[in-house]
Amino acid sequence: MDNSVMKVAIIGAGPRGLWASEELMEQARERGAAIDVTVFDAKPLEESSAPGAFRDSVPEEFILNAPKSIVETKLGPLDPDDELPGAFPSRKHVGEHLDKSWRALEDNLPPRCSLTHRVENIETVEPTDSGVDVLGEHFDEVLMVTGHAHDWPGSLAHADLGDLKVVAPAYPASNLDAVSPDDVALVRGAALTFIDVVKYADAKVFYPVTRSGRFMEVKAYFEGEAKEEAQPHIEDASQKILECEGFDELEDILADCATELLRIAGGDGGEDDIRNVLRGEDFTGDPVAELRASVAAARGERPWTPALAVALAFRDTYDAVIDRASYGGRHTLGGKDFDAFVSTLERVGFGPPVESAQIMLELIDEGRIRIELVARGEEDLRDLAEEVGATVVIDAVQAPPGIVEGTLVGNLVEAGIGLRYADTNALHVKPDATLVGQEHLAAAGRMNEGLVLGHDTLKRTKQHGIERWADRVSAAASERK
Repeated sequence: MDNSVMKVAIIGAGPRGLWASEELMEQARERGAAIDVTVFDAKPLEESSAPGAFRDSVPEEFILNAPKSIVETKLGPLDPDDELPGAFPSRKHVGEHLDKSWRALEDNLPPRCSLTHRVENIETVEPTDSGVDVLGEHFDEVLMVTGHAHDWPGSLAHADLGDLKVVAPAYPASNLDAVSPDDVALVRGAALTFIDVVKYADAKVFYPVTRSGRFMEVKAYFEGEAKEEAQPHIEDASQKILECEGFDELEDILADCATELLRIAGGDGGEDDIRNVLRGEDFTGDPVAELRASVAAARGERPWTPALAVALAFRDTYDAVIDRASYGGRHTLGGKDFDAFVSTLERVGFGPPVESAQIMLELIDEGRIRIELVARGEEDLRDLAEEVGATVVIDAVQAPPGIVEGTLVGNLVEAGIGLRYADTNALHVKPDATLVGQEHLAAAGRMNEGLVLGHDTLKRTKQHGIERWADRVSAAASERK
């Protein structure tokens, strides 16, 4: 190849692989750079999203856990004319948009640029003085955007559960076809994946098992005048978060904001109730009653709860939290105390749409979801299965964020090529996504969670590593002219 052409490998063809490819090509066009991009993924393009999240075979009832308004690529928004039903689109429709975006990119490449997809499972790479070798081929720059791990040491696929039938992982949905209408299912996890499991699997009864004993709060939003009245409070809180000096101040800011939002909503409760939610001290002991209250409040059938106000305050200031806490900021916000705080608020703020939670309630009322074991997640699954006569165990817990053993990133860290960040399990990268200690190897996404927050989203405005990486790489490519 002409030495004036920079060779770039992007490992991972999911949403972030698309984002990185689009951003790099756009900046190459602006700079007149010549870049040859090879996108590697273990699966064909139409199957390459995080464990089957957006592939064509995804059931229609599996919906995105965020409004369709966040889904936008260089091709444009997912639903510009608001033709898709509901605010939360089918993940299948999202996958179709991502696929169209790949095709549009391929059809509109800048001059002197190329894009190739290769179906290859990359388990390791080898940095050199001038770049990175992938499968023995030399690249000037490599970006790893591998997303969710499809397997991990803690998966129930590796657990000794005796003669029990095990479905692990729960995705793709075809894995759940092993569950029959005669099965009694013990399900590890009661969050978003659990909802997909009960929507699709044919078990006659499901027993969720969790450590917290709680379901997630549903999503609720302001509209009209309430939204307008809330906006100054959200903006003020966001600015204060960017400037806050410690954990207690952060909690105070969110408490004040949520209290104002609860007032605007005409909700029940006050600041003390808000503080209990922020601290995870609001559990009544009845997860079903809490879920009913959350759904009813979100549907306007009862006053808003303090939890819904906290959820809205956290979601709408989350960009500021990410900016304040990333790249070392979490240490000044309490380190592990901050991590626990965010974990608490993720249960509150990033739960399911109302329609998904309503399905759960209907199944509870029908007796197909039973909660007798919901708070016994620390106990032996074999004993629990025997107690309720379970015939199948379903793993609805996904691989944790950060560095996962056995993955490409995990293998590199084990080989000393990548470093863990401080007291988290995050891969240590610079703001332009380049690995600390490397010059031509970068990573963006879930492996960096703990150093950078908020990767489990399709929204492209929450992190800036990919844009900064594309800027660095395209600038270097332009100098080769």
